[in-house]
Amino acid sequence: MKQIIVNTQAELDAIKKVEIGEEVIIKASLRLGIKLEVLGTIIFETSIDTSWDDRYLIAPTGSQPQIEARGSSQPRIIARGSSQPRIIAWESSQPRIIAWESSQPQIIARESSQPRIEARGSSQVQGIGIEVDTAIVKLFGYAVLTTLANLKIKVTKTKKSIWQKVKHIDWFENNAIEKKKKIILFKRVSKDFKTQEGQLYETTWTIGKTLEHPDWKPELEECNGNKFHACSWPYFCDDFRDIFGDRYIAIEIALKDTYAWPNPQYPHKIAFRRGKVLWEVDRYGEKITEQKNGK
Repeated sequence: MKQIIVNTQAELDAIKKVEIGEEVIIKASLRLGIKLEVLGTIIFETSIDTSWDDRYLIAPTGSQPQIEARGSSQPRIIARGSSQPRIIAWESSQPRIIAWESSQPQIIARESSQPRIEARGSSQVQGIGIEVDTAIVKLFGYAVLTTLANLKIKVTKTKKSIWQKVKHIDWFENNAIEKKKKIILFKRVSKDFKTQEGQLYETTWTIGKTLEHPDWKPELEECNGNKFHACSWPYFCDDFRDIFGDRYIAIEIALKDTYAWPNPQYPHKIAFRRGKVLWEVDRYGEKITEQKNGK
């Protein structure tokens, strides 16, 4: 993924669009000067000046961007058409999210964040990841909001809109994986079957090999190097790698060697300690007969 660090107003003004495969990190208190389309990932680490009239982030039809609000940032985000943005609010951020048409934003609100959400049209807002009671939600039209049943947030709604409260289910049920002694999960790897290339935990996933992580501490953090990661289906691994020539592999893992986070940022990812590489698969999990192992 191409990473762009923004420290000045000129650097921010030069960005006209955040493309797929790009991660823009804004580290200074700046002013958003345009309606900025986000197809990739944008992260606000401090305050951001926006206004409702002419400055906000847009998740256009069909897009699946990730937008993170941190610090005291207050970005305004509009999801349109069939877009499916993942919006993550950290610390004391106060993002305002407007969901239009048939958009399906996923909201993750943590710490002391205070997201304000307006759902219109036939939009479907998934708020399973909301952990704070300070969220304010307004539902209009045929909008649908889904949250955990024990969440005490402020919701106002029209007669036709729906607030659906659900009970917590574990990672396996959420991903339709039967709990057996051994399960099969998936990873995306390089063309020569590597991950974390050039880093401390660089690993070669040779077909037929059993690997065990040397520093198994999955509870520390969802995204760090203290465990292996796998996904319930290969295409979910596309969230973590975007390199031409990459492959997908199937891995057999003992259920006892897995670890699922209680409120994950990525609901289709799980940690594992030890697993056996079975074979190469396509993006949909079908076995590829001819193997070309990286060694």
